[in-house]
Amino acid sequence: MDNKDFLPKDYKMSDSAGKYMRFEQGNNKFRALTSAIVGFEYWLDKSGKLVLAGEMAGEGGKPIRVKSMSELSGKPEQYEAKEFWAFIVYNFQTKQIEILQIKQRSIMAGIQALTKNEDWGSPLDYNITVHREGSGLDTVYTVTPSPKTELDVDVSDIKNIDLTALYRGEDPFNPVARNETVNADDIPDFDEEGFEASLDE
Repeated sequence: MDNKDFLPKDYKMSDSAGKYMRFEQGNNKFRALTSAIVGFEYWLDKSGKLVLAGEMAGEGGKPIRVKSMSELSGKPEQYEAKEFWAFIVYNFQTKQIEILQIKQRSIMAGIQALTKNEDWGSPLDYNITVHREGSGLDTVYTVTPSPKTELDVDVSDIKNIDLTALYRGEDPFNPVARNETVNADDIPDFDEEGFEASLDE
């Protein structure tokens, strides 16, 4: 058997976190299916100890997400807390519904600029492509919208995803197991004042 035939030519190893969208090199096209929840994320190590600013969580570390910095106990400057947005998307690369969490401020600023532009408005109405180039500190992201179109994909499964579970450290893809349903009132709009203010520094 020829080694080159061992795997299909177009085979790509799946991401173990497969339900979360990651920005790969090149173009990453998605459609936002819900408005974003926003907050701050910090980490605990495997023993439950706070990972201080400048340190790494290491294997077994766990992210903790809160809605505002006021929820942090102790001295806020000790936390390696980063602002995040999270929303449900349709990923055109994987052809599936996923959660996209964004912490890159250049991407946040690009999307927020679109929400404030009267010609674009909410990203729920058009596709967005984030182009990633480079790596590490040299990574550059470019945000480009596509013309407004209807999304011709069945996205009814989003009713089984509870974004607010991220605040509780639970699995957002398994709300049924907790006899919970997704409450749209718990998810802010993309153009909500607090959402817009988050990048107006």
